[in-house]
Amino acid sequence: MKKSNKKSKLVSLIIINYNGKNDTLEFLKSLRRTTYPNYEIIVADNASIDGSVEAIKKNFPYVKIVRNKKNLGATGGKNAGFRKSKGDYIVVLDNDMFAHQPNWLSELVRTAESDKRIGIVGTVLLDYYDPSIILAYPQKKIEDVKDVGASLIKQEVIDRIGLFDEKMFHYFEDSDFCFRAKKAGYR
Repeated sequence: MKKSNKKSKLVSLIIINYNGKNDTLEFLKSLRRTTYPNYEIIVADNASIDGSVEAIKKNFPYVKIVRNKKNLGATGGKNAGFRKSKGDYIVVLDNDMFAHQPNWLSELVRTAESDKRIGIVGTVLLDYYDPSIILAYPQKKIEDVKDVGASLIKQEVIDRIGLFDEKMFHYFEDSDFCFRAKKAGYR
């Protein structure tokens, strides 16, 4: 985790984990290269029994852990992380991701700050073994893909439209959230 920089807005990185110790540890290792100067990491653990929490505490003592008493799914895990976050921006991440580019977070923040109407910024998901392959759209160029991958969300959007709908345990919660943000006037 980088040292706080008063000029840079705080970004809360929320990682959802459910018995994914190895993936989560690898992802946390990759985040060490992140060049954005002001972020916190929160792992929302959905009652893992594989030693995830203990391994994270041992290897990444600066990571905040929200330990849910039961599996709340992706949606409940994200909301639990949101409630503990302090950031001006929130980035929702799955534990099986990998940060290939050190400037990934700086680019998300730069894009979000480029237009006050932007409420959510999406990333492109690339193949772990061959970053030239776009997972969802292998036939397209990176610059042609929109609305895929992790999301950076301005805190003001959450304050205005609320958290993810927990009736959607694992699927379509992102689509629903984006639809509500767009309906509220955000890009």
